[in-house]
Amino acid sequence: MTCSAQKTLPFSIYSGCGNTFVLVDNRSEGFSREPTEIQALSSENNCDGLILLERSHRADVKMRIYNCDGSEAEMCGNGIRCLLKFMVDLGFGKKGYTIETMHDFLRTSFVGEEIQVDMGKPKIHSLHIPLEGETLHFLDTGIPHAVLFTTSLDAVDVEQLGPLFRHHPYFGPAGTNVTFVEIVSENELRFATYERGVEGETSACGTGATAAALAAHLVHHMESPLSVRTRLGEQLTIHFEPAPPSFKRVTMTGPAKKLPMG
Repeated sequence: MTCSAQKTLPFSIYSGCGNTFVLVDNRSEGFSREPTEIQALSSENNCDGLILLERSHRADVKMRIYNCDGSEAEMCGNGIRCLLKFMVDLGFGKKGYTIETMHDFLRTSFVGEEIQVDMGKPKIHSLHIPLEGETLHFLDTGIPHAVLFTTSLDAVDVEQLGPLFRHHPYFGPAGTNVTFVEIVSENELRFATYERGVEGETSACGTGATAAALAAHLVHHMESPLSVRTRLGEQLTIHFEPAPPSFKRVTMTGPAKKLPMG
């Protein structure tokens, strides 16, 4: 299919653990990046956002990612896996590539049928933040996340609590994603994320899964690797090496697939 408003560039739909995106090869720079076009393509295809594959002067390729409201995001863990799968389907021949994002250069590679992403160096802003009767932990894993642990993820009203913290003055004018985490066992978590730009809960969030795993180590002393599952049961595996006050060699491994159109 081609972009509906511009009618020039073909696009495909990909899913990473339930996170769905419109993927466009924009190496010809023919896509306008108009917010209304991005909103329309995301809405018409029931996707969480749009990803552009572009040329880079400093890496193999560049990823630009836009939320479904048309705003540009810094990064997306599930999205970058979808981008690598899209590249392979376009005929890119290597098993791994370095991808330029808004603020970083991230290595990606295939591990069997799954895709592993080097998530860069996270920032641990603050732990044990008392807000609105809850305790939150603020990390940046490519995107800022306020992490809140709960004894029962299914009992959390994400659509009510998410906006409360997403727009809280503590997190400044840009706000934050909000990730709710349940500890299932000594090596497994379940999570749900209320995302900026989407302004709602999404089916999955790669940076949220990473933030959940790192916060679980910092607060609950859980060790790498951790299995992090979405509400729908999709699994991401997070590996990390503690390097106080932060981490090194943080990777996220999970699936990505092309979806049928229409």
